[in-house]
Amino acid sequence: MSSIEFRILIFDGRDTLFSHDNWVADIPLRSKFPRLFDLVVYKESTVEEMGRLGWEVTVHDTWRWLLDLVHGYSASGAYHFLTTPVVPVDRYLVDDVWHKLIPSKVSLFVWRLLRDRLPTKDNLARRRVIPAANTTCSAICDNLETARHLFLECNVLSSIWPSVLHWLGSSAVLPGELRHHLNQFIHMAGLPRFTHIHLKIISFASVWVIWKEGNNRIFNNAACNPSSLLEKIKFNSYLWLKSKQTAFSYSYHDWWKKSLLCMGVH
Repeated sequence: MSSIEFRILIFDGRDTLFSHDNWVADIPLRSKFPRLFDLVVYKESTVEEMGRLGWEVTVHDTWRWLLDLVHGYSASGAYHFLTTPVVPVDRYLVDDVWHKLIPSKVSLFVWRLLRDRLPTKDNLARRRVIPAANTTCSAICDNLETARHLFLECNVLSSIWPSVLHWLGSSAVLPGELRHHLNQFIHMAGLPRFTHIHLKIISFASVWVIWKEGNNRIFNNAACNPSSLLEKIKFNSYLWLKSKQTAFSYSYHDWWKKSLLCMGVH
């Protein structure tokens, strides 16, 4: 908690440092006038001591809680201040990437993806890990590799989305922004609410496979064709469902052939 939330009310000034405490402005005087502070000889003087040089003070020092001028400081008020964000939190970004059926490493991966924190080539170049000239997409499509390009725009890697939709027996025009893209996929129109977790698993498996394929092309100099990538998405999503949901009794062939039926859509 910063000193901006507290201010010292000056009375006799014996317990208040003239330059270091927050008593006469929104910030300590040493921060407001740093050059002048550098010239001060007695940097640890109190207000009372400085008063001997012409400052007039008459009563005792006390702290004032600026966030509640009527009732003053309270533990509940401090807790509310610390736990209430200044900017409203997008609950989708905070909570909705985590689920017991999805491996934690994949949820963390999607969490980083939505915040543009993955080591895509544009981010690596920004951090000076790789030269700016070496930022071409790992699929060698001659475009700058950004998260948006890699997962949504690349005509090699992101072309997997229509295949996934075809497997699900659906068609859609998905948004060109990552968060909205995943959100619309998970809440696909025309499908009941109970399919949302299955669609979340499939969408997370899709971005996971795209990312792994990009790395495979960089580090192993090998590439899978789109049909192989789709098979990996089917297999990963089935494996996550089967390993952690005992009620899921369908075989991989069932999932591969009739995914909506396995979700309970008849």
